[in-house]
Amino acid sequence: MTMIILIKKFMTSNHSHKAIVFGSISIDKIVNKHGLFKNVLGGSAAYALLANTKNTCELVGVVGDDFSKKHFDLLSNHSISTKSLTRAAGNTFCWGGKYKDNFSSRKTLYVDPGVSESYVPELSQESKNCEYLMLGNTAPHLQLELLNQMESKPYIMLDTFKLYIDIANQELKDLIKKVDLFCINFNEAIALTGHDGSNIIGMANAILDIGPKSLIIKNGEYGSTYFDKENNIFKMKAYPLKEVIDTTGAGDAYLGGVLMGKVQGMHIFEAMKVGAVMASFCIEGVGADGLLKVSDEAFKNRMDWMYNNHTAWKLMIIILTWLSNTRRMNTMVFLKNFFVTTIFITALFAGQALESAKVYIKDKDWDKAEEKLMLALDHPKDRWEAAFHLGDKIYPRKQDWASVKKYMDIAATAQKSLKIRPTRNDRKIPIAQAITASVTKSYNLIYYKASGYLQLLNRASSPEQRDALIDQAIQTSLNARDLDPSQPGAYALAALYSSVKGNKEDTIKYLDMGLSLDDIPKDTKIALLVSAGQSVVRLGEFDKGLDYYERALAIQPNEPTALKSLGALYLAQDDFESALANLDKAIEMTSNDQDLVDLFFNRGLVYLKMDNFEEAEYNFEEAYFLAPDDVEALLGLAKALEQAERWRKSRNYYMELIEKNPNDAQYYYGVYRTYFGEGRLEDAQEYLNKATALRNSN
Repeated sequence: MTMIILIKKFMTSNHSHKAIVFGSISIDKIVNKHGLFKNVLGGSAAYALLANTKNTCELVGVVGDDFSKKHFDLLSNHSISTKSLTRAAGNTFCWGGKYKDNFSSRKTLYVDPGVSESYVPELSQESKNCEYLMLGNTAPHLQLELLNQMESKPYIMLDTFKLYIDIANQELKDLIKKVDLFCINFNEAIALTGHDGSNIIGMANAILDIGPKSLIIKNGEYGSTYFDKENNIFKMKAYPLKEVIDTTGAGDAYLGGVLMGKVQGMHIFEAMKVGAVMASFCIEGVGADGLLKVSDEAFKNRMDWMYNNHTAWKLMIIILTWLSNTRRMNTMVFLKNFFVTTIFITALFAGQALESAKVYIKDKDWDKAEEKLMLALDHPKDRWEAAFHLGDKIYPRKQDWASVKKYMDIAATAQKSLKIRPTRNDRKIPIAQAITASVTKSYNLIYYKASGYLQLLNRASSPEQRDALIDQAIQTSLNARDLDPSQPGAYALAALYSSVKGNKEDTIKYLDMGLSLDDIPKDTKIALLVSAGQSVVRLGEFDKGLDYYERALAIQPNEPTALKSLGALYLAQDDFESALANLDKAIEMTSNDQDLVDLFFNRGLVYLKMDNFEEAEYNFEEAYFLAPDDVEALLGLAKALEQAERWRKSRNYYMELIEKNPNDAQYYYGVYRTYFGEGRLEDAQEYLNKATALRNSN
C-alpha cells in the first residue's frame, strides 16, 4: 500500500521551485537499424528535464534562432520558467551519430557546437537558491561557472562524458571534488581512472579518491552501481525491454530520474529505481519521444517490477570494509562538543546511552559505541534501536554473524509503528524495513566473501591449502545461510564447494534444502537448478545432473544457461548430437556477447572431439571475434588449426598468445609442434627449449 501511495504522489504532485537542470540542448541526427532520424530534440539537459514531472525543475541552457517553436514550447512547458533558457543568434548545438545494430557502440558523424561555443550560463535569482543542482553533460568550465553563481549549497549531481575526460581532465577533476553525486558510465570510468574495468570496486575507489561524496557507475543493460565513502554499494538492475529503439540520452534520462527521486525525498537506492525506469522509457522511442509517452500506469508497473526484483533476498546491497582512513580535524572536536550538548537535551526523550552511542558511531569509535549500545539495551524505549545498531554497525565489522542475527532478532520484536534512522543522514523509516535492508546487506557481505573463494581455489599453491580454503568457503556459505535461511544463494554455494570437496552427501543435502524453500521466483529457481546440475555433474552424477537441467527447462524451455549446461553434459558423455542440439538452441536464444563467446567455444570443443576441424575452427573464430582478449577462445582456435594440420595459421595464434602471456610454457609447446609438423626441426627445437626452460623455472 505504501508503494502505491508513493508512486501516485510521485506522478501527480506539483513541487515548488527546487531543482535546476543544466547541460546541452541540441538538434540531433540519429542513424540506427530502425532508420535515419533528423531534427531530433536532444542534449543532456533536455533528456534530464523531460525525465522529470512537469514544473519540477528549471532548465538552464542555450539554443539558437534555428531552434523550432515546437521544441522550445515543449521545454518551456516542462520547465518551471524560461528565465535561464537563452535563445542566441546562430545555430543550435548539433550532433549526428550512427549506432551499431546491437547498440553496443556508436560513431559520431559530426559535431557543431553552434551558439553553445560562446555561451556563458546565467541563473535567475530564484535558481541561485535551489536545493538540487544537476550538471548534465557539457563543458566543465561551464559547469563550474554555473556552480559559482549559486548562493545556496545545493545537492549537486554531475555527469560527464569521454570528450571532457580527454580534453579537460584537470578541470573535470576539480569539479568532481565539489559534487555530492558523480554519475559516469562504465567505459568513461575506465577512461577516467586508467583501470581495465575488471575490478569495478577498485575503479570506484579511484574515482572516490578524486573527491565526490558518492558515485554511480552506469552500465547500460547491466544496470548501475552506487558507491560512497561510507563503503556502501548498491547494485541496481536495468528494466528489461523486448526491443530497443534508440539509446541516445538514456544515461541523461537515468540521471534525470534519479534527480526526480531525490526531489521527492527518496533514499538514493529508491531514486536509482526511478532513474532505471525513466531510462527504459527513453530507449523505447527515438530521441526524447519515449519520455513524452509515459503514463501513470506504465510508470507504476515498471516501478512495481523494480521493487519486486530488488527484494531482500535478491538485492545486491554489499558493504565492503575498505581501508578506513579517519582523518580527524579540529572541526571534529567542535562537532563532538555540539553533539554531546545535544545529548542532554534529548535525554528527556530518550536514553543518554543511545545518543552517546550515535556520537561515537559518527566518529567511528566502534568500541565506545558498542559499550554505549549495550547500556542502551536496558532502556525500555531504546532497546530495539540499540539492538539494530549493534547488528547493523558493530558486529558486521567483527564478522560476528551469530551476534548480528541475535541483535537483529531482538530489534525485530519492536512494535510495527516504530521508526528509526538507519544512519544519521537517512530519513526515518519503519524499523522492520531497516532490519530487512541491514540483514540483506550483511548477508551479501558474507555471500560475496564466500563467492570470492572460487578465485582463491584457482591460486592455491598446494593440495593442503586448497582443502583448507574449501572448508573455509563452506563455513562462510553456511554463515550466510544461518543469518538468513530464506535466501537460496547460500545453499547453492555450500553445495558447490561441497561438490568441489567431493562430498556427495552434503552436496545433495544443501541442494535439497535450497530447492525446498517457499516462494522462490521462477528465474531464481532456474538458476538454482542449473547450479545444482553443475554441482552433481562435478561429482560424476550425470543422470541427476540431467534431471536438474530438465527441471530447469521445464520451467523455461528456452533458458540459455540451462541449454548450455545440458550441452556441456552431453559433451562430457560424448553424445555429440545432443550436445550440438542444445548448444545450437542456446545460441539462437542468446544475444549477450559474453554468453555467446562461451557457447561458440563449447560448440567448438564438440566439433574438435568429433575431429571436424573446419567447424571447430569456425566456432572458435566466432568466439575470438566476439572477445579478442579471451585467451581460452584463442587457445581453442590455435589447437583446432593445429589438429587440422594448418600449421602456419595455428602458429600465428600461438604467437599471439605468447604476446599476451610470455610466461606460459604451453604456448611455446604449441609453436614447437607447428614447426615440427612442417619439418622445420631447428625452429622447433628453439621453442621446445624455451618451453622446457619455462616449465622447469615454475
